[in-house]
Amino acid sequence: MLGNTTKAVMALRDRLAEHGYEAVVFHSNGVGGPAMEELAEAGLFVGVIDFTTNEVTDPMVGGIHDGGPRRLSTVAELGIPQIVVPGCIDFSVFASGQLPVELADRPVYDHNPEYTLVRTPASQMTQIGELFAERLNPATGPIAIVIPTKGLSIPNVPDGVFWDPDADAAFARSLQSGLRPDIPVQMLDYHVNDPRFGEVVADLFADLLEEAGVTTRLEKAT
Repeated sequence: MLGNTTKAVMALRDRLAEHGYEAVVFHSNGVGGPAMEELAEAGLFVGVIDFTTNEVTDPMVGGIHDGGPRRLSTVAELGIPQIVVPGCIDFSVFASGQLPVELADRPVYDHNPEYTLVRTPASQMTQIGELFAERLNPATGPIAIVIPTKGLSIPNVPDGVFWDPDADAAFARSLQSGLRPDIPVQMLDYHVNDPRFGEVVADLFADLLEEAGVTTRLEKAT
């Protein structure tokens, strides 16, 4: 989760509880994603919803939310069920006033007094699609990718500073062209931070776990 996805992730968490699952939420700030993956590797989770995957974008341009070279790969290789959402891949994060000169011509959004967000252009959205495919293709367990088509961050809305549907579509095309054909991709008509989108993702995740034969704690107790 980031501030750009808080509403959706909170709704997702609550819907998971209705399904009998307890969610642990990590902050996708360059530390949270790798920490989540380390705990998954330690066997602490029955599954993962990787909802806010911006930590793969920042390394491309020197942003501060750098998840490292293994981001997205670890959970895929573990074989535990997962749903992946490209939340917030449409920007990178820099400390306020520290924007590199070479990015000065890109749209920016002042998230708060400390951080400036910089829009990811179509060329790099294409690269991110390739990266997603490369790191998710080795998945050995149940996996699905869910893409919200009405925007990937708060400023990515019609008339918003990050609104660029062509760039977002470039990601989807690149991902689908490189992804294993047996990994499903769902395009849903929601904004990434819509609470309803979070609920839909939670329901899809519960279905994925059920198909994988995962039993909730509530089911074990009955």
